[in-house]
Amino acid sequence: MLKDSGEAMPASPLRLCERHGIDPAFVDCVFWMVELMEAWFLADRDALADYYANGFLLNTIGDTADVEQVPKAEVMTRLKRATKNT
Repeated sequence: MLKDSGEAMPASPLRLCERHGIDPAFVDCVFWMVELMEAWFLADRDALADYYANGFLLNTIGDTADVEQVPKAEVMTRLKRATKNT
């Protein structure tokens, strides 16, 4: 199973299984994605600029070196800021 973690990765994935209602016996069968899938959008600024075209504020996306480390709220703020004129 592939699932958004919805939070920063804890030391033990058992906590995430419990939080998401997944039987802990299946902990080795769950593959956790980034905290927020939308973080991956930040990694390809050019694709975003092509998609949104006119009005897209590319420079507001910020540093995208390691998008998996950008907090959930910050990802959403960056995307809203960049797309506000589209």
